[in-house]
Amino acid sequence: MSWTAVSRAEGYSWILYQSATNAYVGSSFATGTTISATTATRTSLALGQYYYFTVAATGFSASSSAAASAIVQYVPHPYNITLSISSTAATLGWSAIGTNPTFYYTLIQTTVNAYTSGTQTTIVTNNTTSTSATYTFTPVFNTYYFFTIYQTTTQYGQSPTYQSPIFNYFYPPSASATPLALWLRGNSGLNTSSGTWTDTNSSTSYNISGTATTVTVNGLNACQFSSSSGYIASSITWSGVGRTVHVVMQLPAYVSGNFYIFSGPFASNNNTFDFRYTSKPSNTAVIQVTYQGNGSITESSTFSQLINVPVLYSVVVGASSTTYYVNGTSLGTHGGSIWSAGTSQININSFSTNVNANNNIFCEVVVHNGTLNSTDMTNSMNYLRNKWGTS
Repeated sequence: MSWTAVSRAEGYSWILYQSATNAYVGSSFATGTTISATTATRTSLALGQYYYFTVAATGFSASSSAAASAIVQYVPHPYNITLSISSTAATLGWSAIGTNPTFYYTLIQTTVNAYTSGTQTTIVTNNTTSTSATYTFTPVFNTYYFFTIYQTTTQYGQSPTYQSPIFNYFYPPSASATPLALWLRGNSGLNTSSGTWTDTNSSTSYNISGTATTVTVNGLNACQFSSSSGYIASSITWSGVGRTVHVVMQLPAYVSGNFYIFSGPFASNNNTFDFRYTSKPSNTAVIQVTYQGNGSITESSTFSQLINVPVLYSVVVGASSTTYYVNGTSLGTHGGSIWSAGTSQININSFSTNVNANNNIFCEVVVHNGTLNSTDMTNSMNYLRNKWGTS
């Protein structure tokens, strides 16, 4: 049972009624009161019976008139509904009550994490007397799936229609043919209380230097480094030419000056690669790569700074070209650079011990040991954008 809060109410009093017919003629089945809660639950209902409730707001010396809910018949229905998607199949599951039920389900693909918006495509519609179903198909990366289900029984007819939780079939960075060098996810492996962030792919635990706290960005955990204090310094073994870096960040304020997103020598000869964010007039900015080993600077097109929202910053650096992206949109292609293989230090939110003077929030960091092809690049950016809700 649920209702809308009333201004200045000190509490609520409800009565749940049970009736043998679809009419407001029931007898009291359960009663209760709440202080501030606008929901209540009652169990042990009887199949086939009809239920409705009334609720009144209560004050110091009086109560409001009671409002009545719609009448609902309690009929056999599916519950404990689950959905999982693999690379080859969808597995649907549920529990149920009732005698000899038949279940009718529809599996739906959608482009957004919602039941009623986005572009929806019906994958399969079928029925079964079992409490599970498996459908073989090839799901699409970075899309969402859910299914609707109802059941019928001879005695009670058709139940209401229920929905499974939404399943996001994302493109994992590990699926790329280009190997991962680093994958830090705020919603997995982050423990700022112990000062560690564990790599999803290698299970390597990276120490957080200075101060950091766990914050929530669009419902997911992320790491906020404290100004001039928090950063990560570690090492990566590089195999040769080519680097791809994706960073989802949220800036708490407009930037004045510049800060390092990701930096470190990318080769045994200590050629330094700096992926940095530099402010420009009128709250605009550029992202740029500096190759300090050979003295060249590659700079992107100017874009408007975005604050208090997650933003995906990406760069692909090859031997002959460097391409920048903000939220999946290319900002232009410039010259490249060459590094040799080797193990080197990398820094997140700093250059060496020069820590950014911003309380930057890092949501996810994905680094590939090479350049991604266009398909993998698109899939990777779509995965990060869908997950973190970038614009």
